[in-house]
Amino acid sequence: MNVAAAVEIKIGQGAKPGIGGHLLGEKVDAAISATRHPSWLAVPDEEEYEILSALDEGAPSYKKIVLKGDRIVGAIFIGQIDRAGIITGLIKERISVSSFKELLLTEDFGLLSLPAEYRKHVVSGLGIEV
Repeated sequence: MNVAAAVEIKIGQGAKPGIGGHLLGEKVDAAISATRHPSWLAVPDEEEYEILSALDEGAPSYKKIVLKGDRIVGAIFIGQIDRAGIITGLIKERISVSSFKELLLTEDFGLLSLPAEYRKHVVSGLGIEV
């Protein structure tokens, strides 16, 4: 191809390239059907979970954090994803957020909001004190 006005490349995941992987009815077996409504997408019981959320239409961005007791068990960040890595670390390490929960969705939330003992494991390097 020496000269071309445009090139279009389509990559598909399923039966219909470029459409997003739609499968025809006869190709849907029990295993595939189970993925359409997985249990982990279910709305949590409001008595067992606390949901914190913030919508900034000016940005636009949306943040949602799901707590079970004093620990974060899930989060969604759309648009501005600042501090999503910190939230991910708190989920993985099962860190209690009770002492800084009110800061989680604020602009003031950051590494200095975290407990000193946890910060020592997150931030390290020559001349760095946290």
